[in-house]
Amino acid sequence: MQARVAFAEARTKVPAEWVAGTNPASAVMQVVSHMLEGEILYREGHIVPTVGELRRAVELEDELRYDEPPGWILPVRHTLGATLIREGRFAEAEGVYRADLERRPENGWSLFGLAQSLQAQGREAESQGIRDRFDQVWAKADTPLSSSCLCLPDLGR
Repeated sequence: MQARVAFAEARTKVPAEWVAGTNPASAVMQVVSHMLEGEILYREGHIVPTVGELRRAVELEDELRYDEPPGWILPVRHTLGATLIREGRFAEAEGVYRADLERRPENGWSLFGLAQSLQAQGREAESQGIRDRFDQVWAKADTPLSSSCLCLPDLGR
């Protein structure tokens, strides 16, 4: 796919000494590389390697030094969780969102995904409580959500 080639070429042009906030750019590029590969594999229909690539990107993202804004602004767990929901792996998605909420308390994207994963597991009362939290957090946002990741927007609420 052209995106693979373009990213690989662009990545070679990033000087070794560059940083993204408090992180070496090379460390951030590792996260991006695995996330991009996971998203490409998903669109090619290869779910098992997709999940592996996204889980590896999460591990690498967790190794980045804390910074605001973060060196990689798109939390990989949001993509992983949305992918797992799309594939009907709701309990796994729940775990992904709960882990993200430990790192980013009251993050609207993860609250949204957690509510979806709980509802899909038939845990309606728990899901409603999370949706209520989401509604409070998202009250002034101007972007309606249908997924925890804009990369997979058609999951519905």
